[in-house]
Amino acid sequence: MANWEGIITDAGAQLLQAWVDHTSLRITSAAAGAGSVDTGLLASQTALVLRKQPVALIGSEPVEGGVRLKLRLTAPETAYVLQQIGVWAQLEGGEEKLLAVFQNRRGYFIPDKSASPDFVFTFYALISCNNSGNWTVNLDVSALASQEDILEAADKLEEQMEAHIQAVEEKWNDSLHTLREDVDNLRADLNSLSGQISTEVGESLTGLTGRVTVNESKIATLWDAIFTNITGNPFTVAFSSLSGITVTAGVWNAAKARLEC
Repeated sequence: MANWEGIITDAGAQLLQAWVDHTSLRITSAAAGAGSVDTGLLASQTALVLRKQPVALIGSEPVEGGVRLKLRLTAPETAYVLQQIGVWAQLEGGEEKLLAVFQNRRGYFIPDKSASPDFVFTFYALISCNNSGNWTVNLDVSALASQEDILEAADKLEEQMEAHIQAVEEKWNDSLHTLREDVDNLRADLNSLSGQISTEVGESLTGLTGRVTVNESKIATLWDAIFTNITGNPFTVAFSSLSGITVTAGVWNAAKARLEC
């Protein structure tokens, strides 16, 4: 973390001097702020220049001559330029005081939640002292995810994914089933319509063929009666009598009831 400087405050030094064996120094909270002071004035701070948001204490580990803290910031409601991080502590039953201040005068931009909802800034703070008492840190469990929480979340996500996949498959299968039924119904309708058309066309053709045959016969008869020129061919027409008939040529054969030419 380049450009960061840290110092135990005067109030923090008083806490450490009062911290002796068999007593506990509890690191209680942390916060972030904007604004900075000259390096020579850091130790005299009892609060941040311009406090902006709380910082979660998510881890700690003892190191030689002190404790190493893991701090985490998330996106606030309003963006700002981070320049100071403060850590507060108290002795058993005592007043909470600003133990240490870490400052970056150049600053680090912290975006607002609406612009970057998943923003996370992790800061490691080393606090050193020569005392040998017990360190205690108030970890912010709301900012931590245990292995059990992670596994539970993974199982829940897997269940949601399986349920979603199953719902999609069921919807797909229902759509396919409906589509098959529609295709089968359409095929049956087409087959029925095809058969009906064939029957109607066949019946119509049969009737039409009969009518054409009759008309052809009539036309042939009419054609012969009108256009056939019969000459030089003898023919016989039988009459039962000549009543009402005037013979202009030929011989009437009464016995055979015929006119002979």
